[in-house]
Amino acid sequence: MMRDVSASEGKSVTLECCVSCSPPPSVSWYRGDKAVLEGTAAFDPMSGRATLTLPGVRRDQMGEYRCVFSNSLGEAQTQAKLTVSSKYGSPSNLRI
Repeated sequence: MMRDVSASEGKSVTLECCVSCSPPPSVSWYRGDKAVLEGTAAFDPMSGRATLTLPGVRRDQMGEYRCVFSNSLGEAQTQAKLTVSSKYGSPSNLRI
């Protein structure tokens, strides 16, 4: 199971999930229903650990991410929410 992740805009963030299965699976990452094309995905078949690293994360990258493992025997998936806060913070002492 993946954990929800929060990060500040511009920081690097890594999403992580694990699986134990044979034969070794292929791994795919999605944000919503679209394949993730940004960042660096890696999978270590020995540990079953899959990661997706997003360097310099932006607010438009927020959302639900899914990690999908699939092999000839089937498919398993897990998801987590990525929240990105503004690097400038929220306004304070606002007067109108």
